[in-house]
Amino acid sequence: MYRTEFGVRMAVYENRYFTEIVAVDPGFTDQASIFDHTAFSGKTLERERRNALRRHARAVKRYVS
Repeated sequence: MYRTEFGVRMAVYENRYFTEIVAVDPGFTDQASIFDHTAFSGKTLERERRNALRRHARAVKRYVS
């Protein structure tokens, strides 16, 4: 699935144990993050996953600027 946070388009691969986030906009494609979400469930999982997406987008923007 694709998500956009802070203007950064990211491909998100989710499985049972982790989420892999990769920025796919031009100039952002080398940055990737792995979010281990085995400790979370329900609404907490969704909140933490969104926070991970935002952290990744901020890191990508810092790297490029």
